[in-house]
Amino acid sequence: MLKATKSPVFKGIFEADELKEVHTGPVHIQELSHDQLRYLLEFLYCAEIPADAMAEHSHALLIAADKYDIPVLSKVCEAFISSTVCASNVLEILELATLTSATSLKETAIGVILESYEDILFSKEYEDFAMKNPLLAVEITKEFIKDLKKQANTGENYVDRQVFVPHQRA
Repeated sequence: MLKATKSPVFKGIFEADELKEVHTGPVHIQELSHDQLRYLLEFLYCAEIPADAMAEHSHALLIAADKYDIPVLSKVCEAFISSTVCASNVLEILELATLTSATSLKETAIGVILESYEDILFSKEYEDFAMKNPLLAVEITKEFIKDLKKQANTGENYVDRQVFVPHQRA
């Protein structure tokens, strides 16, 4: 029953089963592999996950933590994944962050996109991403424009940031 104290979702499952006369069947968690489920349970009991397991299963564990409302595991996964965000995986991580409502991970991903916008926004991968995620593409565009305005207000040199700003005509 420890699982129920760590997750309101598990608590609901077990409390609903207690209302039945006899609970004889297992609780199925089909979206997780055997190893992922093992690490989820290990976290629920021990509040830790080995680094190699986190490296391999952090995305699935974040999804499970979100689905089963395990906020501490969500934060742990979010922090780990945030440390791995780079231009080559940022679009996948942005989708994951949006799927799981991982706000700080989403902010990190958008920050990486703004830092590496030429490599990302002009890529075939981004075109495919924008077709699948039009609202996220709009959000990225809005954040890019906000960033440009912020830089203009602070007088930051756009050449250093490699941002194109059209010249005003006299």
